[in-house]
Amino acid sequence: MDLTFAAVDFNLKKCARCKHLYFQVDSPVCESCMPDEEDDFHRIRDSIIANPGANAEKVAKKANVSLGCVMRMIEAERLAHNVPSEKIRCGRCGGRALSASKRLCNRCLAVLERQVIEAMIELRPKYAPKRMRGKMNDIHALVSQKRRS
Repeated sequence: MDLTFAAVDFNLKKCARCKHLYFQVDSPVCESCMPDEEDDFHRIRDSIIANPGANAEKVAKKANVSLGCVMRMIEAERLAHNVPSEKIRCGRCGGRALSASKRLCNRCLAVLERQVIEAMIELRPKYAPKRMRGKMNDIHALVSQKRRS
């Protein structure tokens, strides 16, 4: 008996609402939470329309949803990015973040970039190819050197 399986991408994720595992297709929430997510989306959209210029925290409060829900919809590009993000805080220092997707301030981003560069400089000698001593292209000299040692 020959069993063949089609190539399936098992994208197993945790639902952002109920925290149960599900196979993600295109939404950050599972199918059973989708109706609640749609209700929240409509409340958030109505809140943005009723309160133009409100930041993400105020929109969440007016719509009676969590700030995480508003941020999730902004990141999934379900909402226009016209919700001001001054209440979004840096994940390292707590200062004002650059954007909802970056979640770092300019200072912490610069520090992180410097740390990456320093780590690269530190690791480069460990993973760089070892240089041969003497003349690299002179095989006769290398063989003679090996014989002497």
